[in-house]
Amino acid sequence: GIERGIEQGVEKQRLETAKEMLRNHCNDQLIQLCTKISLQQLEQLKKEIVSGFNQTEDYSEQSHLASD
Repeated sequence: GIERGIEQGVEKQRLETAKEMLRNHCNDQLIQLCTKISLQQLEQLKKEIVSGFNQTEDYSEQSHLASD
């Protein structure tokens, strides 16, 4: 039970790292190399991030602030 929980935590951290790398425009190969996630997982994360951007109304404001 404990080992399974640890594995799930490690997997969650890998996915969070991959999301952060996607947000910072890292290329797919680098993300897969650093996080050890599958291409399928990476594609799913891309979809989540894109839908998240579409749902976040203040995203354009954040990108504006980042470009200042």
